[in-house]
Amino acid sequence: HAGVSVSNTAASNQQPAISTKQASTHIHPEQPLSTVPHASPKTSRSARARTDPTTTTPPSSSLSPSFVSTLPVPIPDLTPSTSSPASSGPPPDHEAAFQAAVAAAGLSPLQVAQLHTYLDYLLEVNKTMNLTAVRDPLECLDRHLADSLALLPVIDHHWAATNQERMAKKTETLLGSAPPAQGLRVIDVGTGAGLPGMVLAVARPTWKVTLLDSLRKRCDFLKKAAQLAGITNVNVVWCRAEEGGRKMGLRDAHDLAVARAVADSSELAELCLPFVRPGGLWVAAKGPDPEVEVAGAAAAIQALGGVQLALHRVASISADGEQRTALVVHKVKPTHPRYPRATGTPKKSPISVKEPDSVSGEG
Repeated sequence: HAGVSVSNTAASNQQPAISTKQASTHIHPEQPLSTVPHASPKTSRSARARTDPTTTTPPSSSLSPSFVSTLPVPIPDLTPSTSSPASSGPPPDHEAAFQAAVAAAGLSPLQVAQLHTYLDYLLEVNKTMNLTAVRDPLECLDRHLADSLALLPVIDHHWAATNQERMAKKTETLLGSAPPAQGLRVIDVGTGAGLPGMVLAVARPTWKVTLLDSLRKRCDFLKKAAQLAGITNVNVVWCRAEEGGRKMGLRDAHDLAVARAVADSSELAELCLPFVRPGGLWVAAKGPDPEVEVAGAAAAIQALGGVQLALHRVASISADGEQRTALVVHKVKPTHPRYPRATGTPKKSPISVKEPDSVSGEG
């Protein structure tokens, strides 16, 4: 979005342009990518309301806690055979999709009420401030709230996996079956209207969530929205990502960085990874077919101290009926002091060649 070098006007939800250049990637031969089952656009309203990624038929493979590889291309399609593009079936049932996401996240009635209060205020302020292009309340339930909640199984799984690896525990878990991560320090970089950070804060009240945005009026909105909805575990920071990534108290201070911004993965990596402590995760919401674009960010991720873990399909369907994805990166080294570069530079000149990838100046 304007001023943070990333655009997350919550609702545009458009995805970055994908290069036609073929990517060269590798995948561990014994650990193919696992995915989250999702409700098909053609599934009935009642059936979708009962859909729960933790109870549906699990995928045929799981991701080992010790699995570390570059991105597989293409993403294996484990979508149920009954699925079909939304254009060939009835309109999507946004309310049912939201209810399915609520059930999968295990939200209480109070948490659901908090989400509704937040969304109601968002839509009211949106009449005079450009927060989202989606104005229908039911569509917002799906496109914004359910879409944000869809990141939780991926976060929980990889947080459990990285902690098991650190503790030398090798228990494998299917994606969607890991227990909720507790007590995480999270930052939503370029949060815009508060997506996904505000939603994650509601769903995981033990997390401490920082919402970072470059526009003062959006920050004022976020503070008021949190107050009205009784969301007490959020902290709103008015700052550009490039500046925040160098500030003491923000740099290397978070277990998890998330981003739902419309930006190239190379740019996002430079804006997000400096906030993450070594051992933490960066999870970026991506569109239906980001394989080539994400593979092109490999040099940037490595230079910033990260390792690509996986690209997962998530339980969220785009407006044109395609399944969205999430990129997961594990930060294994401190980010070199040269990053992030000056405001606007990550967008104008994304990292595209191997550069020093740790404070030791390797490379």
